[in-house]
Amino acid sequence: MTTGVGGGGTQGDGGLLTLAGGAGGADGDGGSVAITAGASGGSDEDGGDVTITAGAPNGSGAPGRIILAGGGIVFPFVLKTGDYTCTKDDYAVSYTTSAIETNTLPDANTVLGQVFVIALYDDGGDLCVCTDATDTFDGGTGTKLIMDTEGQSVTVMATAANAYTIIQTGDAVLATITTQ
Repeated sequence: MTTGVGGGGTQGDGGLLTLAGGAGGADGDGGSVAITAGASGGSDEDGGDVTITAGAPNGSGAPGRIILAGGGIVFPFVLKTGDYTCTKDDYAVSYTTSAIETNTLPDANTVLGQVFVIALYDDGGDLCVCTDATDTFDGGTGTKLIMDTEGQSVTVMATAANAYTIIQTGDAVLATITTQ
Protein backbone atom coordinates (compact mmCIF):
# COMPACT_ATOMS: atom_id res chain seq x y z
CA MET A 1 0.00 0.00 0.00
CA THR A 2 1.31 3.40 -0.90
CA THR A 3 0.05 6.84 -0.08
CA GLY A 4 0.83 10.11 -1.74
CA VAL A 5 0.93 13.60 -0.33
CA GLY A 6 -0.97 16.34 -2.12
CA GLY A 7 0.16 19.88 -2.78
CA GLY A 8 -0.40 22.48 -0.14
CA GLY A 9 -1.71 25.32 -2.32
CA THR A 10 -5.28 26.22 -3.18
CA GLN A 11 -5.08 24.18 -6.39
CA GLY A 12 -3.26 21.21 -4.78
CA ASP A 13 -4.52 17.66 -4.80
CA GLY A 14 -5.29 15.77 -1.63
CA GLY A 15 -3.46 12.61 -0.66
CA LEU A 16 -3.75 9.51 -2.80
CA LEU A 17 -4.10 5.99 -1.49
CA THR A 18 -3.26 3.26 -3.99
CA LEU A 19 -3.97 -0.41 -3.43
CA ALA A 20 -2.51 -2.75 -6.00
CA GLY A 21 -2.45 -6.53 -6.28
CA GLY A 22 0.68 -8.32 -7.37
CA ALA A 23 1.40 -8.58 -11.07
CA GLY A 24 0.80 -11.92 -12.78
CA GLY A 25 3.09 -13.67 -15.22
CA ALA A 26 2.73 -13.51 -18.99
CA ASP A 27 -0.40 -15.67 -18.87
CA GLY A 28 -1.35 -15.05 -15.23
CA ASP A 29 -3.87 -12.84 -13.59
CA GLY A 30 -2.82 -9.97 -11.38
CA GLY A 31 -3.26 -10.25 -7.66
CA SER A 32 -6.49 -9.32 -5.93
CA VAL A 33 -7.02 -6.46 -3.53
CA ALA A 34 -9.64 -6.73 -0.82
CA ILE A 35 -10.99 -3.90 1.26
CA THR A 36 -12.77 -5.33 4.26
CA ALA A 37 -14.81 -3.38 6.73
CA GLY A 38 -14.31 -4.14 10.39
CA ALA A 39 -15.46 -7.65 11.22
CA SER A 40 -18.38 -8.08 13.53
CA GLY A 41 -17.61 -8.44 17.19
CA GLY A 42 -20.34 -10.94 17.88
CA SER A 43 -23.13 -12.89 16.29
CA ASP A 44 -25.56 -9.98 16.51
CA GLU A 45 -23.27 -7.17 15.32
CA ASP A 46 -22.79 -5.95 11.77
CA GLY A 47 -19.36 -5.30 10.28
CA GLY A 48 -18.34 -1.75 9.45
CA ASP A 49 -19.13 0.00 6.19
CA VAL A 50 -16.60 0.89 3.50
CA THR A 51 -17.21 4.31 1.99
CA ILE A 52 -15.45 5.48 -1.15
CA THR A 53 -15.83 9.21 -1.67
CA ALA A 54 -14.52 11.14 -4.63
CA GLY A 55 -12.82 14.41 -3.75
CA ALA A 56 -15.40 16.95 -2.67
CA PRO A 57 -15.34 20.36 -4.29
CA ASN A 58 -13.45 22.99 -2.32
CA GLY A 59 -15.09 26.01 -3.80
CA SER A 60 -14.82 26.11 -7.57
CA GLY A 61 -14.07 22.65 -8.91
CA ALA A 62 -16.35 19.71 -9.59
CA PRO A 63 -16.07 16.62 -7.38
CA GLY A 64 -13.79 13.86 -8.54
CA ARG A 65 -15.03 10.62 -10.11
CA ILE A 66 -14.92 7.09 -8.81
CA ILE A 67 -13.52 4.89 -11.56
CA LEU A 68 -13.63 1.10 -11.50
CA ALA A 69 -11.47 -0.49 -14.15
CA GLY A 70 -10.24 -3.92 -15.05
CA GLY A 71 -13.15 -6.33 -14.84
CA GLY A 72 -16.80 -6.76 -14.05
CA ILE A 73 -18.65 -5.64 -10.98
CA VAL A 74 -20.20 -8.34 -8.82
CA PHE A 75 -23.32 -7.46 -6.85
CA PRO A 76 -24.84 -9.46 -4.00
CA PHE A 77 -27.22 -12.07 -5.50
CA VAL A 78 -29.52 -14.72 -4.06
CA LEU A 79 -31.81 -17.26 -5.73
CA LYS A 80 -34.99 -18.04 -3.82
CA THR A 81 -37.68 -20.68 -4.19
CA GLY A 82 -40.02 -19.50 -1.43
CA ASP A 83 -41.14 -16.43 0.47
CA TYR A 84 -38.27 -14.12 1.43
CA THR A 85 -37.78 -10.81 3.23
CA CYS A 86 -34.95 -8.66 1.85
CA THR A 87 -32.37 -7.18 4.19
CA LYS A 88 -29.93 -4.30 3.85
CA ASP A 89 -27.38 -6.86 2.60
CA ASP A 90 -29.41 -7.75 -0.52
CA TYR A 91 -29.28 -6.29 -4.00
CA ALA A 92 -30.49 -8.79 -6.62
CA VAL A 93 -33.04 -11.45 -5.68
CA SER A 94 -34.19 -13.93 -8.31
CA TYR A 95 -37.07 -16.38 -7.90
CA THR A 96 -37.87 -19.80 -9.25
CA THR A 97 -41.51 -20.20 -8.26
CA SER A 98 -43.77 -23.22 -8.06
CA ALA A 99 -46.65 -21.34 -6.47
CA ILE A 100 -47.43 -17.80 -5.41
CA GLU A 101 -44.32 -16.48 -3.61
CA THR A 102 -43.80 -13.23 -1.73
CA ASN A 103 -40.73 -10.97 -1.60
CA THR A 104 -41.06 -8.41 1.18
CA LEU A 105 -38.92 -5.27 1.09
CA PRO A 106 -37.50 -3.86 4.33
CA ASP A 107 -38.88 -0.71 5.93
CA ALA A 108 -37.82 2.06 3.52
CA ASN A 109 -36.77 4.28 6.43
CA THR A 110 -34.02 1.79 7.33
CA VAL A 111 -32.52 1.53 3.82
CA LEU A 112 -32.92 5.01 2.25
CA GLY A 113 -31.09 5.18 -1.08
CA GLN A 114 -30.76 1.41 -1.39
CA VAL A 115 -31.68 -0.29 -4.66
CA PHE A 116 -33.24 -3.75 -4.94
CA VAL A 117 -33.62 -5.75 -8.16
CA ILE A 118 -36.28 -8.47 -7.93
CA ALA A 119 -36.70 -10.93 -10.82
CA LEU A 120 -39.05 -13.78 -11.68
CA TYR A 121 -36.54 -16.11 -13.28
CA ASP A 122 -38.67 -19.24 -13.74
CA ASP A 123 -42.44 -19.04 -13.67
CA GLY A 124 -44.39 -21.81 -12.03
CA GLY A 125 -46.44 -19.25 -10.16
CA ASP A 126 -46.73 -15.55 -9.48
CA LEU A 127 -44.36 -13.36 -7.49
CA CYS A 128 -45.65 -10.61 -5.21
CA VAL A 129 -43.13 -7.89 -4.30
CA CYS A 130 -44.56 -6.26 -1.18
CA THR A 131 -43.64 -3.36 1.03
CA ASP A 132 -43.98 -3.55 4.79
CA ALA A 133 -47.23 -2.35 6.32
CA THR A 134 -46.36 1.38 6.16
CA ASP A 135 -44.50 1.80 2.83
CA THR A 136 -45.96 2.39 -0.64
CA PHE A 137 -44.69 2.38 -4.23
CA ASP A 138 -44.19 5.69 -6.04
CA GLY A 139 -45.76 7.70 -3.22
CA GLY A 140 -49.16 6.20 -3.96
CA THR A 141 -51.37 3.76 -2.19
CA GLY A 142 -50.02 0.57 -3.75
CA THR A 143 -48.09 -1.82 -1.52
CA LYS A 144 -47.78 -4.80 -3.90
CA LEU A 145 -46.28 -5.44 -7.35
CA ILE A 146 -47.46 -8.65 -8.97
CA MET A 147 -45.29 -10.42 -11.57
CA ASP A 148 -46.90 -13.29 -13.46
CA THR A 149 -44.59 -13.97 -16.40
CA GLU A 150 -41.15 -15.57 -16.52
CA GLY A 151 -38.43 -12.99 -17.18
CA GLN A 152 -40.14 -10.08 -15.47
CA SER A 153 -38.14 -7.92 -13.10
CA VAL A 154 -38.48 -4.70 -11.20
CA THR A 155 -35.86 -2.34 -9.79
CA VAL A 156 -36.95 -0.24 -6.83
CA MET A 157 -35.20 2.29 -4.59
CA ALA A 158 -36.09 3.42 -1.08
CA THR A 159 -36.36 7.14 -1.82
CA ALA A 160 -38.28 8.70 1.04
CA ALA A 161 -39.74 7.94 4.41
CA ASN A 162 -42.26 5.17 3.79
CA ALA A 163 -41.78 5.14 -0.01
CA TYR A 164 -40.15 3.04 -2.70
CA THR A 165 -39.79 4.40 -6.23
CA ILE A 166 -40.05 2.04 -9.19
CA ILE A 167 -36.93 2.81 -11.20
CA GLN A 168 -37.40 0.34 -14.00
CA THR A 169 -39.11 -2.85 -15.04
CA GLY A 170 -37.34 -5.42 -17.15
CA ASP A 171 -38.29 -7.31 -20.29
CA ALA A 172 -40.73 -4.63 -21.51
CA VAL A 173 -43.56 -6.03 -19.42
CA LEU A 174 -44.59 -2.96 -17.43
CA ALA A 175 -48.21 -3.39 -18.47
CA THR A 176 -48.38 -6.83 -16.85
CA ILE A 177 -46.71 -5.84 -13.58
CA THR A 178 -49.58 -4.53 -11.53
CA THR A 179 -49.55 -2.38 -8.43
CA GLN A 180 -52.10 -3.16 -5.73
